[in-house]
Amino acid sequence: MKKLLLIIIFILIYNDTFAQAPADELTYRQWISTNDTLIIKRKNGDWWFGGRIGLNRNYYFGTLEYLTNNDPGNPFKRLIKFDVGDGGGMIFGGQIEYLPVYKKWGYGINIDVIEGREVNASSNPLNDSLFTFYDFNSKLNYLVASPYARLNLIFDNLFIYSGLD
Repeated sequence: MKKLLLIIIFILIYNDTFAQAPADELTYRQWISTNDTLIIKRKNGDWWFGGRIGLNRNYYFGTLEYLTNNDPGNPFKRLIKFDVGDGGGMIFGGQIEYLPVYKKWGYGINIDVIEGREVNASSNPLNDSLFTFYDFNSKLNYLVASPYARLNLIFDNLFIYSGLD
């Protein structure tokens, strides 16, 4: 158990296990057949891209008031209040970012091919003989393009995003 713990600590601390070194370069070490070590250093490019996938869970607090029938003179006109609801969804898409090496500003865009959300809410029971209540269910699918700007701060790997979503 002690050996396993030491191996895990060594892997977490060892610098070459991280995908991006703080000096903006990638380093590979390869042992070759002549018992020498070949060290390959590559600089990071200005363009970055990758996939995005995620799940979200939502809880809604507030009041949605819904008037059931807007016809004038209708005796069944009711005001229904949905107080609490919940929902969830998923995101699947990609991200492209222009981030020049040693620059303060970077720019990018998130493109989500699927951004689905589902909402469920139940109303409070009405003051009638049946204690009637209503359910609200909604499923929405979006195609989203969100541009953003990124400001790199003075500390390594610390930055601020700002954009449209």
